[in-house]
Amino acid sequence: AKLYKEALGNLKAWKGKGYKLSEHLEMDIDAQLTKAREYAESGDLDSAESIAHEVLAKAPDNINALFMLGTIANQQKKYPVSIEILVNVINKAPGFLNARINLGATLTEVGRFEDAIQQYQQVLEVDPDNYMALCNLGRVHFKQDSLDKAKEFLERSIAINPEYWISSFNLGSVYAARHDHENA
Repeated sequence: AKLYKEALGNLKAWKGKGYKLSEHLEMDIDAQLTKAREYAESGDLDSAESIAHEVLAKAPDNINALFMLGTIANQQKKYPVSIEILVNVINKAPGFLNARINLGATLTEVGRFEDAIQQYQQVLEVDPDNYMALCNLGRVHFKQDSLDKAKEFLERSIAINPEYWISSFNLGSVYAARHDHENA
């Protein structure tokens, strides 16, 4: 209910500022979310956020719109907001693995490493080959100076998906921290 009221308040405020929301309001929810993802991927987080709020005005319990708002809040470094929204998403849809991954990333940003590790482990219980969870576990362990554990998780992530460059980048950071410049 709190998020719904916030969404409606934001929608009214955006309309009051002259934003042209009607073109998106006429779209069905799936089309709106697709458009919002396009905006987010292009870096236009304000437009993506606006559409997500429009979706919530129509469908207050839309998990994908809530997830998008939580992810956008993380990207905007509004970590407490991101955590609140993503916890709400997980409470409504415990199997939403990407919400757990994004929550783990946000918790990592605020230094709540053990809570982040717990989120990633819950993902791996369901999907043991989730390369993003493995990569993020490696990142958390790197931040905790547990370089051997970081290396282990990052190597597992790379073995599963060698194209996921973030794992390779993070593994290079582990090697550099170990002064292993040959492998870095």
